[in-house]
Amino acid sequence: MRLLCRALGLQSGMKTYGRYMNKITLTIAIVFLSACQTTPVNYYKPPTQSDTQEVSSLIGSRVKPDNIFHDYETTYVLAIDGLPVKGARGSFNTPVYIEAGKHVVQIANKQGTLLANVAFDIDVKGGEKYVARTEVLDLENIRVWIENGDGERVTHILVGARISGGSVIVPVFM
Repeated sequence: MRLLCRALGLQSGMKTYGRYMNKITLTIAIVFLSACQTTPVNYYKPPTQSDTQEVSSLIGSRVKPDNIFHDYETTYVLAIDGLPVKGARGSFNTPVYIEAGKHVVQIANKQGTLLANVAFDIDVKGGEKYVARTEVLDLENIRVWIENGDGERVTHILVGARISGGSVIVPVFM
């Protein structure tokens, strides 16, 4: 080591060698880790609202819990045509604009740690205001639907399992 220190022109031997090695190791780590980057996410790009006859809106909903032991039940638009909606869960009450025509809309429901999501094929009519809603039936089952501005269900489905912490909830009876 001392020969290496002298060859590199380091004056005070091992202490200086240790300082330089720490700096060199840190520099190498920064260079290698800076090459790691995430793939950019392509988010859903809503149409402009210039033509209100061809553009519709879809908004989520929130239900207040019926007792103090439950959390709010939030329903939001997760993705449209396979592209995630930016800030979906946090902006459940912000309308997402959709062009008229056939689309695949993914709706998610979150209540505490429980999560469910489902994809719908929907034929969007121009100028309509749609609302995504859910109804929790029991611990496992949840009904998800989209209704139009008149309160009529356009589409609905029964989801058979909600996920909590990455695993399906299975009720255990003792």
